[in-house]
Amino acid sequence: MNDPRNFDHLGEVTDVKQRAQMLDEALDILVGLWSGKPFSYSGKHYQIDEVTFLPKPVQSPRIPLWIGGGWPGKPIQRAVKWDGFIPYKNPSSGHREDMTAEDVSAMKVYLESRRTTPAPFDLAIGGRQRGPDWEQERALIRSLAEAGATWSMEHLPPADLKTMREWVKQGPLRI
Repeated sequence: MNDPRNFDHLGEVTDVKQRAQMLDEALDILVGLWSGKPFSYSGKHYQIDEVTFLPKPVQSPRIPLWIGGGWPGKPIQRAVKWDGFIPYKNPSSGHREDMTAEDVSAMKVYLESRRTTPAPFDLAIGGRQRGPDWEQERALIRSLAEAGATWSMEHLPPADLKTMREWVKQGPLRI
C-alpha cells in the first residue's frame, strides 16, 4: 500500500499529499505530450520547456488513463476526471478483502454523480487469484459485472514457468 518505507530507501517523496499533487501534474503532462502539438508545462513540481512529442497516439482523444487506488478513499476522486478506476478494497479487518457487488454499485453511484462527461468509463475489478470452484468464480464475476464492473482481472502469483503456462492455458473465465 502506501508505506513510506517503500519510497524512503530510494530517495523518493514520502508525503502523501505531495505525491498526489505530483501525480496530478504528471497526468496533465502525459495528456499534453500526447497531443502531438508543441507543449510546455510549468507546475509546482514539474517544468517542461516546449517540446513536441511524436508520434501522436492513435487513440482518440488520447490513450485511456485508468487510476488505481484504495476504495473507499480519495483515489476515486482523481479517477472521476479520467477514463477508469482500478480499485483495491481498503480492508476494515486489516486483511485483504474482495470487492463485492455492493462495493461496485457504490462506486458506480459515486462516479455517475460526479462525472461531467458521457465518455466511457471502465471499472476494472480484480487482483485476486482464481479459486478452485470455477462456477463460484463465475458467479462472483457476473455479480460484479451486473453491478457495473467492466473488467475482471486475475492475479497470478509468482510461479515457475511450467505453472505459469498451465494457468495461461486455462484461459480467462467467461461469464
